[in-house]
Amino acid sequence: MVSNWVFILVGNNATGKTTFQKMVAKHLCGFEIKRLDTNLVYPVVNPSVPEKLKSIFFISRSYQEKANVYSSIEDYFNNHFKKADICFLSSHLIEDDIRQMINECHKLFYNVGGVFWRNSCEQNPEINRKISMLNWDERFVIDNQYLPGKDKEEYEKIIDSLTKEFVQMLVNRCMGM
Repeated sequence: MVSNWVFILVGNNATGKTTFQKMVAKHLCGFEIKRLDTNLVYPVVNPSVPEKLKSIFFISRSYQEKANVYSSIEDYFNNHFKKADICFLSSHLIEDDIRQMINECHKLFYNVGGVFWRNSCEQNPEINRKISMLNWDERFVIDNQYLPGKDKEEYEKIIDSLTKEFVQMLVNRCMGM
């Protein structure tokens, strides 16, 4: 049986979405990068991950940040999205874009998880609530609340810890499949 997932990271700029993707790559693919290229599939090499999880796709930048490259969300999925066992997409808080992304993922037989960010939910509660009501298969909240006085390095340590927790959840689910 196959159960492939797309996780859509939901939040505006400076939420933690890109840092999170880089750290997922570090923990599952075994490499650290300063800049994550867009729309690439990588092999999963972490020895603790079951063999059925072989590939992972990252959009890297939010869909809206590259909208000039993609003529529409349908075009994105037809010409830029690449299938993998697990995929990470990223979007700003634009409800219609996210609804279309969910629909395109479902057309490709992916389960779709909404990954929300505590700092975004606190800054933009109404739109996050509306987006949470969309046709997700599951919702996740990354508890990365903004902590005044934290520098970039400290904040990245927090995101790294939260990423490890998320990756462990993925591994546990793969083992149970």
